[in-house]
Amino acid sequence: YEQLNQLVHHLAKRIVERLPEISAVTDQPVTCGILAAGGMEYLLCQLALLKLPNVILFPISSRNSQAAVEHLIRKTKTMVLFTVAHFLPMVTSIQ
Repeated sequence: YEQLNQLVHHLAKRIVERLPEISAVTDQPVTCGILAAGGMEYLLCQLALLKLPNVILFPISSRNSQAAVEHLIRKTKTMVLFTVAHFLPMVTSIQ
């Protein structure tokens, strides 16, 4: 458990280093989405985001169509999206 906690803490620290730029734009919590089909990276990212204050975790199902993912990102005002290489073409197209 200690190794997992250290790894998640390190990841959370790396994420928060990049969030101040986004947080400066708004006083509201930052919505961070995760688009992946599961796996260790997905779990670690979720745990890291849950550790951060003023962050809303929004998991997006990988079974959604591109149109549905785009709609969810816009509707929830997701400012940061974490994904894996498999979904990069879809995310690039949405961007």
